[in-house]
Amino acid sequence: MIFIKKLIIKELFGSKNITIDFIKDVQVLVGINGVGKTTILNIINDLLLNNKKSKYLKSCTFASIELEDERVISYENDIQDDFDLLLDNFLKNSEDDMLNNEFHETLMKNNSAIKKALREHSKNQKFSMVDHEIKVKTISTADLKLKSLLNLSIGDSDNMLDEEIERELSFMKGKSLTKRKDLSDSLCELFSESNKEVIIDDNGKMMVYSNQKGGVIFHEISELSSGERQVIYILMKIANIKHGEKSLILMDEPEISLHLSWQKKLIKIIKNINPNSQVIIVTHSPAIVMDGWRDSYIDISKLLND
Repeated sequence: MIFIKKLIIKELFGSKNITIDFIKDVQVLVGINGVGKTTILNIINDLLLNNKKSKYLKSCTFASIELEDERVISYENDIQDDFDLLLDNFLKNSEDDMLNNEFHETLMKNNSAIKKALREHSKNQKFSMVDHEIKVKTISTADLKLKSLLNLSIGDSDNMLDEEIERELSFMKGKSLTKRKDLSDSLCELFSESNKEVIIDDNGKMMVYSNQKGGVIFHEISELSSGERQVIYILMKIANIKHGEKSLILMDEPEISLHLSWQKKLIKIIKNINPNSQVIIVTHSPAIVMDGWRDSYIDISKLLND
């Protein structure tokens, strides 16, 4: 299902305009580092959540989302008037023509940087909101990995990924047998490559085990590989979306720590667990779309216009 139809962003990072038409329920945004993939994802998130303190919205002068029913959510922070006022005030208060000309030339050369600084401090932000039922689920494995590394760097031995898995497991308690089976079957499909199986009981307890020559061996989640724990986290987040919700799933670099074979299967598995969701993914990995999703591929670099 498609809940948001179009995204428009103007003057992203001071100079880039972009329009994205979401014509499929799965869209995969790719592009080189620094092109703004993660910022675009966060702009979508913050527009839908009416986040007036969003640092990502301040990276543009205008952003809007058109919903499935053609209603529009928009944000505007047009600081052109502030920029013109800055220039006018200086020229009016200075009697030195040479200085005026040099200052004018400097402003013109640094137009984008000055506008960016003005946007960050501007209080002239306008939101046009509409009521909607879209539930946004943002899954950023890149952000989670960074936070985990920062925790370790200040001496915190707790593993953030394991904590997030435990938190998601607590939400699994009381989930229907069908939901738990969909999740465990999906994990078994991936884990079969290492001869492991997964069971989730009524209380949300997850058991991972493997059949060895000496018998059955149970594995603590914390003992699994980073890729195995990462995919457990991702799929549990998907499974914990309430049945019947209009869910928009925003995923930032889900390929981190995942083998290529798992990357290829990821979208199919996500849609199996939550078939009624709209999914927008930003990634560096072409493998994400290789198993039947190539028509969902969008190259952000080709959509950016000055």
